[in-house]
Amino acid sequence: MIKSQTLALTLLAIGMGSVESRPQSDENQPSASPSAKEQASELAKLREIFASVDKLPAKDARWVQIHVGSGEQEVSIRAWLVRESKAEIHLLTEHGLKAVIEKQKLATKVRGEDFAEFCRSFLAEKKKPVEANPDEIELRFQRERAEAAAAVVDAARLAAWASATGNDDLARQLLHRALDKLQERWSYGRLPRKLHEFVAGETSPQMEVGGDPWSDQDPRDVRVQSLKRNQALAKIPYRPDHETILAKIRQLESLIAEDKAWKEPSKEELVKMNVKQKATYWLHHLRDLDVRQMTQPGMCGVLTGWTRKGTPNSAVELTKLGYEVLPQIIAHLDDDRPTRCVGYSRFYAPKGITRWPMVIAVSRSLKASPCTASMI
Repeated sequence: MIKSQTLALTLLAIGMGSVESRPQSDENQPSASPSAKEQASELAKLREIFASVDKLPAKDARWVQIHVGSGEQEVSIRAWLVRESKAEIHLLTEHGLKAVIEKQKLATKVRGEDFAEFCRSFLAEKKKPVEANPDEIELRFQRERAEAAAAVVDAARLAAWASATGNDDLARQLLHRALDKLQERWSYGRLPRKLHEFVAGETSPQMEVGGDPWSDQDPRDVRVQSLKRNQALAKIPYRPDHETILAKIRQLESLIAEDKAWKEPSKEELVKMNVKQKATYWLHHLRDLDVRQMTQPGMCGVLTGWTRKGTPNSAVELTKLGYEVLPQIIAHLDDDRPTRCVGYSRFYAPKGITRWPMVIAVSRSLKASPCTASMI
């Protein structure tokens, strides 16, 4: 039997929210005036980062402009021409996106342009002031923060491209622009000290987004997709969260292995199970628990009993099983693998959205169980 004081401290620690990071001191801020050697090192690392997600053009790639659509729907795209066939063209756009466009959808022929001129125009462009909208007070900070981050990455990407295509002078100018934008971004919160670390953290492979806990897909398929995405993220060098990504990979590999070995009982078989067998069943299905958070700010009410598809709440079911299964439940108090439950501060702050681990669901179940309530 677990001691009440230890259990209470465990539950208290688990239930506490994260504390917002304090601003770093000025001496830890990124340097805006690196030496020539430091510039060369940063450019090399930026090239390495974008190459890891196939977003670095070949030296003989063509910088082009194309028009897609017609009338009011016509859009102009500037991009690297990666590959061309009779039916379609493959592009790496100015914003680092990969695109495949059917030639029949082109409004005009592909026209070659000067990449260096495009970069000079980018450097000369002035940011247009945006009139404050009193109706978007809550969203304004997040929008400005996202725009500041995008400005850093856009300049860093062009610097890496200029360096990869042999225009070293232009690469250095763009690098300085990225560093200047990083200094501006500093006012929106704590940052890695080095430009390449920030860019690596903002870079991701272009692939189908996997592991969406709100997806209607089979949870087992979602876990496989999430594993593939995290494996791709792990290949990006210099990411500050590299160790966290590796931990996610280990967790997902463990869950997927258990998914493959699991044999789902029929409804009739579930009814006939004894209490310990039912505990094993519901503990396994904590991974699929998908309780929604109803308020913001707030937290995910694991024991609300409401799940997105109206399926049984496995955490609630565990609270009904009594003293006999306490050892099984307590044995899972260190299981930090993810469920599909989602908690967040604000829905419009993607980096604040967190999948609640099984240890949260287990601890809430334990705390709510009638047979342990008096111990806490």
